[in-house]
Amino acid sequence: MKVRNEDNSNGKNTKYNELLNEFEKFGYSENNLLSLSELSLFLDRKSPKNKFDSTLLQKLYKFLNLNGYSIITVTKFISGFFLFKEKLEKRKEELKEEYFKEKENFENLKNKCNKYKNEKFNEEGFSENAKLIGEIIITNFSFNLQGIKEIIIKIQYGKQEKEIIQKINQIEMDNNKNFEFKASSKKDNLKFILFTKNDLNKITEIGSQIYSSEDIPENESTIIQIDIPSNENKENYIAEIKAKISLIKSNYEYYNILKEKEKQKLNKLLLDFEEAEKNIKKLEYIYLDKRKIKVNEVNNQEVKDNIRRLPKETFEFPKNKFIIEFNNERIDSYEESDYKVNFNNEKKIIKKYYQEIKVNNKKDDKKMKGIK
Repeated sequence: MKVRNEDNSNGKNTKYNELLNEFEKFGYSENNLLSLSELSLFLDRKSPKNKFDSTLLQKLYKFLNLNGYSIITVTKFISGFFLFKEKLEKRKEELKEEYFKEKENFENLKNKCNKYKNEKFNEEGFSENAKLIGEIIITNFSFNLQGIKEIIIKIQYGKQEKEIIQKINQIEMDNNKNFEFKASSKKDNLKFILFTKNDLNKITEIGSQIYSSEDIPENESTIIQIDIPSNENKENYIAEIKAKISLIKSNYEYYNILKEKEKQKLNKLLLDFEEAEKNIKKLEYIYLDKRKIKVNEVNNQEVKDNIRRLPKETFEFPKNKFIIEFNNERIDSYEESDYKVNFNNEKKIIKKYYQEIKVNNKKDDKKMKGIK
């Protein structure tokens, strides 16, 4: 790892001086050599509860290419320390951007669910929007291709069909490898029929295979393999086709499954973001005083407002004509003794006419009359 050299003659940046000053309080100068035990002791003493995070410490040592027998000068450690911090800050920004991108996907999926929540279904449970979609991803042919210029894969589903063409002199298929059919019954099976076209444009059927719709999972993608036997000899398989297919019986169920998966992804991104932010604060604690740490927290308010706010949940009770709304706003603060997480759960019960009841977590009930 390259460590950035600091120019002593021109002075050092503020952060460098702040951390160097902390080392000088313990009797170290810039060119002193530090062992890992000395570094660990220094970081412990500068940390809350006199204990630096062991996992973060190992990541720092790995970044600096330090092992159990390594020594490093104070100067190189400080330079490497801030490069490590920059890496964490960059990762935090990447997670923030990724979070908002995935959040947009999540909102789109929510809108899709709302769009299809009133779907109509037939007797077999297929909605009016049900469809079977697929894509040919691999084709392997094991017959003599001499004199053949094209292979045609005809896919039939009920009374619908789609042709996909593979030219012999091309690696990629000539036209779209995707297919889509309207679905209405499990009785409609997939049939793959193989044709060849020779140099004289003569088209010949050479084999076929049926794939049962009963074997296709509902509302999720799966990879299937179709082994096609020869028409001349059913024991001789002349082609292998692999396809990714999905049988979507209900658009609502399909998009709801995707929405839940997206929600899990968002939760993971949020946890990773919070871990990166906590690790940055743990590093700042080594060289910043409490006042500066508080200033950094204020400057980071945008992230707290946009990422750390938990979703608002609303429950409606039409019969009784009132709504309960939970505004779960999380407030984080950092203290020397430990992290502290407060939840400001403000519950509002709003009746139809003239009464509002606010209940805070202390169970203080206050009634205000005359509020519409």
